[in-house]
Amino acid sequence: MRGADEPLIGQGALRFFLSLVVITSILASPALARAAPNETESPVSGDRYFPQTGYWISDDTIWEYFIRRGGVKTFGYPASRKFLFRGSQVQFFQRRVIQIRPDGSTGQLNILDKGLLEYNIANGATFPNFDEDLVATAPRLGSPNYQTALLDWIKQNVPNVWGDVNVNFHEIFLSTVKFEDAYPNGSGDPNWMPGINLEMWGAVTSRLAPDPNNSSFIYIRFQRGIMHYDKSSGQTHGLLLGDHLKSIITGQDLPADLEEQAKVNALYRQYDNTKPNGIARPAQLPNSNLKDAFETEGDFKLLLPTTLDTGAVLDWPQYDRQAIRGLQGIFQEDVSFPQLITYFPWLADGLTVGERRAIMNLRYIAQEDVSLARRILNLPWLSDDLTEDEWEAIVGLRYIAQEDVSLARRILNLPWLSDDLTKDERWATVHLRDIALENLEFATELVGASLLSDPVSSLQFDALGSLAKMKQGRLEQLAEQAWYKDGLTDEETALIVVLSSVAASEEIFSGLIRDGQVRSETISLTSMGDVNLYAIRRSSVSRYDDVFEVTKAGIEAIEDFMGLPWKKTNVIVLLEPEWRLAGSNTASGLNDFTHVVIKESEGTREFRKVLYHELAHFYWRQETSPQWFHEGSAQLLAYYTLYATEQLDLADRLAEAISQGKKYCKPYGVTNIQEFLDATAGQTTHEIRQANLAFCPYILGESLLLGMYLGLGHEVVAISLRVLYTIAEARSGPVTEYEIYRTFLTNTPPEKEAQFREIYQQYHGRPAPDS
Repeated sequence: MRGADEPLIGQGALRFFLSLVVITSILASPALARAAPNETESPVSGDRYFPQTGYWISDDTIWEYFIRRGGVKTFGYPASRKFLFRGSQVQFFQRRVIQIRPDGSTGQLNILDKGLLEYNIANGATFPNFDEDLVATAPRLGSPNYQTALLDWIKQNVPNVWGDVNVNFHEIFLSTVKFEDAYPNGSGDPNWMPGINLEMWGAVTSRLAPDPNNSSFIYIRFQRGIMHYDKSSGQTHGLLLGDHLKSIITGQDLPADLEEQAKVNALYRQYDNTKPNGIARPAQLPNSNLKDAFETEGDFKLLLPTTLDTGAVLDWPQYDRQAIRGLQGIFQEDVSFPQLITYFPWLADGLTVGERRAIMNLRYIAQEDVSLARRILNLPWLSDDLTEDEWEAIVGLRYIAQEDVSLARRILNLPWLSDDLTKDERWATVHLRDIALENLEFATELVGASLLSDPVSSLQFDALGSLAKMKQGRLEQLAEQAWYKDGLTDEETALIVVLSSVAASEEIFSGLIRDGQVRSETISLTSMGDVNLYAIRRSSVSRYDDVFEVTKAGIEAIEDFMGLPWKKTNVIVLLEPEWRLAGSNTASGLNDFTHVVIKESEGTREFRKVLYHELAHFYWRQETSPQWFHEGSAQLLAYYTLYATEQLDLADRLAEAISQGKKYCKPYGVTNIQEFLDATAGQTTHEIRQANLAFCPYILGESLLLGMYLGLGHEVVAISLRVLYTIAEARSGPVTEYEIYRTFLTNTPPEKEAQFREIYQQYHGRPAPDS
């Protein structure tokens, strides 16, 4: 097992570089190698700010290492703030990443390790792979004259001349850090410099190799960098690997070829400032805090000595200065800027859009009642960085206060507002705002009711969202019901969740709130434990005893296909034969992500297909992908579930889908997906549903995906859907046509690539999309 501080080279086959710890701790400056990380950052001089990228090197330890290891020439410009990354404090630079390890020593990430930048293709360039055969020839740790032998081995395998080309790789290796940089006072020993430069690059892990697509470029790979020789300029330098690793984490300026390889990396598009600690998927990135890590800083840090008064923020933008003055005005006393920073540390690094908006809304609240604004300022979650959830909650409180200050005060007494807000709690505040704007009396009675218990459960949260969509008359009808007045059970809360879907129909809405029937059952999934199932119907609708069995079968089959944990702890199914989606004559089901509505008669295969389709939409929703893809994926998963549970013949279903396409789409000039895209360009999903082509994205998308499933196999389609889903979740936005094509192509075995292209051409309508 690898030790915590033992560098991992390439794929773990090389351990000789453990000696580097000895080299750097004995030969390098002890103060530099063992400096403790700063707990706080004091004001720093202007030469630590780099306007080229907009970042500071504020940490003294990182600054010392940066300067004494060659500065910009070696590292490039800073590309991040300092932040916590996998247990170490780090700062990204264009070429490298400096880290302060938990034991206080300073060094660099082995940036090319597995799990980091382990790839050999980026932005059209192809670098040499890790060479295990070469690494196997390295001298063994503990062998006679090991340190000398190691440097001699590197010299043998890092030449200055390759063929007739002067690549100067070994010369660059030995001269990356100059003696005068490492020891500006001249106190060091020049014989230490090979060890220090070994510290910069690590060991060589590949042989020289030209770029297969550009013979003018020649590369050689090390643990901590790749040297690049350009024949056209005759220059050798290190590649900007820090920028590439940053692009994987942020998704910004991420080359398409690098993104294709990195989609399964735990770091892929993890940077999300709207999430706690700025991490999209925290389980995949433990011991880390990316909050604001890649937000540029500006040069105002020079203005923050501890004696700062309000006037010293004059170099801030005018709107930020106005926000600070507004915050001071809420206190109605002489509060200096240093005092404000003591109360609210998030002011010290300038204002984000969300923080500025929070202050603006606090000023509006103060206009209604200054004591209320002060109470909000005393909430503990305002003393740290404001998340999107928190400043959105302040916006909600502002509108509630403008309707009724006393109601806002009562809401502040809710227990869950006194601690860090979850996303559900933030939205609960927003939903309360919407309810108060529609019906103040209903909102007032709601506060303190069982629907707002501590903590707010996901079921209660969904019910609040349903209430927030209802008009005043519907809220008044609900408030009159005895079952609503005497405290809500989970079943009754589930009933409230579905009411917003049927509010437009007086018959269905009244029937549900007067004599709606709710049954519940709990199932257990291996992936996430208990899932609560609810089946709801009007008393006039006959009971269907198999609904839970069918729902459970659908959840298990769909989850198994996706290879990802099920999405919801509560699955609510409204069985309503008279329901239909407004503006559509074809829809027989709906997934509102809080619940499912099914129209078809129970007991039929068509009913089960529609239910499975809507369950699949817990993964594939409108915001994840083009309409043909998310509807086609739901169709595929529905028919796969029928295949898994009832042995439906998928080849027969594909033939049926092709026949339906000829019947419903071909008369309007649409025979494939591309023709559908061309025919509906510029139309919204709602407009498409109202038109003649409403059925086509379902049929055409299903035909393509079923064709690939039958032609390429289960594994290709399942993995591709999983990858595309992960991309959509990471970016909180849809995948593109190009990403869909490339993902399926990447996961298709080489021997089936021609078949894939043929299937894609047949059902999509063109050989390949543009990038």
